[in-house]
Amino acid sequence: MRQENNLLVRQRAVDACLKRFAGQALRWGRTDCVKLTALALRKQGVSVPQLKGLRYRSALGAAKALEATGHDNLLAAMDATGLARIAPAAAWPGDIVGLPSDDERFDVALTVAIGNGRVFGLVDGAFHPAKPLTFVASWRVV
Repeated sequence: MRQENNLLVRQRAVDACLKRFAGQALRWGRTDCVKLTALALRKQGVSVPQLKGLRYRSALGAAKALEATGHDNLLAAMDATGLARIAPAAAWPGDIVGLPSDDERFDVALTVAIGNGRVFGLVDGAFHPAKPLTFVASWRVV
């Protein structure tokens, strides 16, 4: 069986994220940074069993759901996926990039790298591409 080119898999994952989330407003449990990250990971063949069955409809519910996974914050939850941390400048399309969050309960806002230093994620209340100036952490999707 022939294995598909990694860059094509990554590009398809980014395209799926753009198609599903572009222009969508934040709706906890439906269109939020965790759902975006989960889609990017699934499309690249990475399972995230910690998210199975988690439901929430508010920021408070999301914080409680995060706590139910056994993690204090999104950095710890991402580290628990087993993905290696990388320098944000080294992110390839499809990698996960954590940006500073306005909400201290979550510590980072998760985005998906789309190339050329740009990410796709929640910007001013809706999902759009952005070129951030500040990064917290990044993870290589293998």
